[in-house]
This record gives sequence, C-alpha cells and structure tokens, in this order.
Amino acid sequence: MNSRLCLTLVVSFAVIRLFAGVDIGSTREEVIQELGEPIGTLRVGAREDLNYANDVVVTLQNGKVTRIRNREGMKAKSAPPAKAPPATPTSAAPAASPATKAASATPPVTTPLPDTPAVFNGVPKATIVTDPVFRTEGSAGGESDGKTLGIDGKPMSPQDIYYNDSTYFRSRFDNGLGQVLPRQDSDRLYSLQSVFSALDDARRLKAVESYKRYHKQEPEQDPLARVAQIKARLIKAQGAYEMARHNVNSSEQLRVKDRIDLETAPSEAGRKHRADMKQAIAEIHRWRTMLETEFPHIVEAGRKADVAKWAKISGAEAFGTTKGDKILLFIHQSFERTPMLEGLAEASEGRVFERAKPLIIPSGTRVQVLEKKSINALAGTNRAAKQLDLTRIRIKAPGVQQLDGADLSSMTFEGWVLSQHVEPAK
Repeated sequence: MNSRLCLTLVVSFAVIRLFAGVDIGSTREEVIQELGEPIGTLRVGAREDLNYANDVVVTLQNGKVTRIRNREGMKAKSAPPAKAPPATPTSAAPAASPATKAASATPPVTTPLPDTPAVFNGVPKATIVTDPVFRTEGSAGGESDGKTLGIDGKPMSPQDIYYNDSTYFRSRFDNGLGQVLPRQDSDRLYSLQSVFSALDDARRLKAVESYKRYHKQEPEQDPLARVAQIKARLIKAQGAYEMARHNVNSSEQLRVKDRIDLETAPSEAGRKHRADMKQAIAEIHRWRTMLETEFPHIVEAGRKADVAKWAKISGAEAFGTTKGDKILLFIHQSFERTPMLEGLAEASEGRVFERAKPLIIPSGTRVQVLEKKSINALAGTNRAAKQLDLTRIRIKAPGVQQLDGADLSSMTFEGWVLSQHVEPAK
C-alpha cells in the first residue's frame, strides 16, 4: 500500500469520525456531544430514540446506542444548508392553526418525558366523581352508581374510585380538545397518538410512516406531539391497572373485584400484582397531573362541557312519590319472558300473583321515575283483557320487602309499578 493511499484512508477515516463519531455502545452524552441536541425524542421504558436531521435516528437502550438509522445522514451535519425549494401543496408542512397553537402549551417534544414515577405512598384524591353536581348517564340497575359504589352498594376501594375518576378525566380532556381544536387538527392528533401508543417497533414505524405521508413532517415536530405523547402514557397506565387488577381477581377468585386490599396478599404472585396496581395508579396520577398542569385551558374547556352535560341530565330527571295501600314492584326487565305482565294485571285487580315474585314497597317513598308506557295485557283466568299504564322507577328506601317479609332496605331496585301508584313529587 503506497503512502498516498494510506494518507487518503487516514484522512477519510478522520472525516467519518469527525461527522459520525457515534457507534454502537456510545453513551447518550457522547451522542449529544457529537451530534448536538436532537430535534425530537421518543422514550418508551428503557428505550429512547433521538431524532436528527436527514432522517437520522439514534436508538439507545439503557443509555447506550443499540441502533443507528441512516448513518450516512450524519455526515451532512456541518454542510451548509441547501436552499429550500419553493413550497408546493404536496411538500409543505401544514401551518399550525390558531387552535393548534392554543392547544400546544409547550414547544414540540425535545426532552424525554419522565419514565419512572415517584414512590407511591397513597391513593390520590378523586375530584370528579365526588363533585356534588356529577351525573352519570344512568345505571342499568343494581347497586353501582357509576362513581364510588360497587355492585353491592358499598364504597369501592380508594384505588378503584381514583381509577374511575381518571377515566372520567380522560373523557373530560377529550371533550376539551373537541372544544379547542378544529376537525383537521383532531384528526392529526389521532394519527399522532397511534405513533406514541404503538406496542412495538414495527407498529410504531408503520404509524410514523403513515403520519409523515399525510402530514409531511416528523411526528416530534408537530405542535400537538406533547399532548399526544402524554395522553398515550395515561392510556397505557390505565391499561396496566386493568391488567394487574384482572390478575388479582383471576388468581384469587375475589367475590367483589373492586374491593382489593393492596397491602395484604395470600402469595408472592399476589404481592407482585398488587405492586403493579400501585405502580399503575402512580403513573395514572403522573400523566394526569402533567395534562392538568401543561394544558389547563383544555381541562377547563372539558369541565365546562361536562357541567353543561350534567345539567342536561339533571334537567331530564323526574321524581315521584308512591301512594296506595299495597304497592307491588316487579323488578324483571322483560314483559315477554317473565310473569311480570300477568302480575301487574292481577295487581290492577287488587290481587297478588306470587309467581311473578313482586316486592312490596311503602307508600310515601320518593322514587326516581325512569320511564312510562302503556301495554296491553291479554285476558287471564280471573279477569278480562285490559290496557295497563305502567311506570318504571328506581328505589332504595327503608321498608322495601320481599313477600316473605325479608328486609331489602339496603338494596337499590329498578322495576315496574302501576302508574296509579306514583304521583309527581312535590
């Protein structure tokens, strides 16, 4: 090998090292020192992608480089920038609308989000389901109020109440986004969430390519990137909680799934699942707090939308008072598959059809009126065919009994009574 060839190789190697002194095994600090601050980052667990110009992506695992995409692009780092071609409808990045700028309380994501929550020493306080004006869309009966009560009418565990609260918070945040973002920005945000919520590299890369194809920019450069990234983390944390709770229920066959004691476990596996629940609640709290802190105007817009919705639900609620000597409540939901219709027809004649198993409710009880309808009852053994005016009510009150006298005061019921036994509440 002659001296000129050796010199050429040495100089070439030096140039490569000058512009691309990053290799497998390099530390994050070495990457930043060599290439400068990235234009965007994406961090999931121990993995972090540093995005640079010219489609260069440096992937780190536990702070060490494990993969470099488009290594050749790093050589152009110090080259003078090329003159930008005239913008065309197909190549120009979409300009941020005023609503997009309003939704973006921070610049595009240029620093990694925190990965490990602080030690969790207690369940955060619920703030939505405990609001006095909070209203659900309604329940299908039973005991759960959709807020803080379980299927047996008793308070749920604090962690489950907070989990429910976080679900309503997410709905509130989405409502707020709907208030401040135009349709095209909402569609772009949905596309961004696909990038940040992908479960593996293959799906993430596919989502990234799809986003770039339609929006002509890197996802991390989007003003809505941080909203999408934090929301994706919140959704992931909620899924982790659901999975951990399912693992406890399936392994221990608990009768009431929303009454798990986080501090007591029958086995090592149970302790691990409970630790996972605690970790998930801590992460839910972290990402929720970040959304509340960084985008308070979106949360407030969602709160106002919630209040308006709850007022509408409250305005549609109707109440009544029971009246009569002996009021029978039939809790079955189907007229066709039960003897309920026959029972109601008999009740209209002053008789009790025991096979329909009605409940006895006291007169003068305040009840919620859910529905009214008229229905035809065919002729029976002791009566003629007739039309019945019926009212469906929801009741939980002292004095509710079975026919055998068993007290059912602690339970909530939905069922049908004769409309003549309910008058409007005063």
